[in-house]
Amino acid sequence: MELENGKVYVVSVHSNKGLLGEIIRFFERLRYGMYSWSNHTCIAVQDKGIFYVYEAEAQGVIKTGLKRWLALAEGVKDCRFIAVPDKYFKLEITDYTLQHIADNLNKRVGDRYDIDDLLLVEPFNMITGAHLADNDKNSFICSRLVTVTMDEFTNNLFPETDISPAQVFKIMSELK
Repeated sequence: MELENGKVYVVSVHSNKGLLGEIIRFFERLRYGMYSWSNHTCIAVQDKGIFYVYEAEAQGVIKTGLKRWLALAEGVKDCRFIAVPDKYFKLEITDYTLQHIADNLNKRVGDRYDIDDLLLVEPFNMITGAHLADNDKNSFICSRLVTVTMDEFTNNLFPETDISPAQVFKIMSELK
């Protein structure tokens, strides 16, 4: 897979493996229908000219080279890379801007996964329609890593930072 240099990609993922993915899809199917296909989301951006995928997984926030990530995903994950249109960014997309985004994500590598949010807050929100927010700035679920990062660099690409992978996929799929 070739990604276009100078672009930031939000990646929506359907994982065929694991109980966690099944639980996420179950709750999201109740609210988001066809968009519940995505049970994981992450960001692909260049760091010093090389594409990496940044994601919040059970072991925390990790950074993986794109080629290695795609090799690991083969046969396990179905992925859709959607480029964020330049018009949504606060600044012109240059090598400097891309590096600033990567530097921001690099600072988060190693932050813990927010299992409390995933198992308690998100299911409660999905079932009740309420909106409880987990404001822990040093832990992430996958979609919050994407939305918090994009919130810093874009003009309201996402309406809020506490949304699910299905909501991220829906918004990215509808971009013009």
